[in-house]
Formats: sequence, C-alpha cells, structure tokens
Amino acid sequence: MLALQKLIGIPPGKDPKDETDERCIGATPEETAEKLAQFQILIDEAEPLTEEEVAQKELLEKDGFFDWSKRDFQQFMKGIEKHGKYAEPK
Repeated sequence: MLALQKLIGIPPGKDPKDETDERCIGATPEETAEKLAQFQILIDEAEPLTEEEVAQKELLEKDGFFDWSKRDFQQFMKGIEKHGKYAEPK
C-alpha cells in the first residue's frame, strides 16, 4: 500500500495501523507534523511489488468478487460479524 502511495504521489495521512490516534485529535501541531513526517519516510522507503507479486495480485483480482455491489459487501460483512469469519457454510 505504501508503494502505491509513493507511485501515485498520495501525501501521508493518518497511519491506519495507529489505533490510538484518531486523526491526531488532541495532538499539538508539532506532534501531528512529526507523525506525518514519520509516515512520509515509510512511504518514501516502500518497495514496489515484484513481478511475481504483481502476477499474483492480478490473478487474485481476476478471481475475486469484482461484480459485488456495495450492498453485497455490506451483507457479507454483517454475516461475518454475526457468525464469525471461520463459520462453515450450511
């Protein structure tokens, strides 16, 4: 994901792995700037996918759920919430 941000030129935002800081609410401007600078370093150092990984990604995209609507996805997520992700189909 970071390599994609680097390739496209998306500026850093909230670190999705940082669950303790919701968009830097309550942080000083200096702390926010420091967090964004650290995230930018991660983006700059990101390695692009190898040819093998790109081929695997394309295969998975082709076999995936490309025709799902938003409603289909929401129903899927509700099913996972209700039954768990390891539930066996009936």
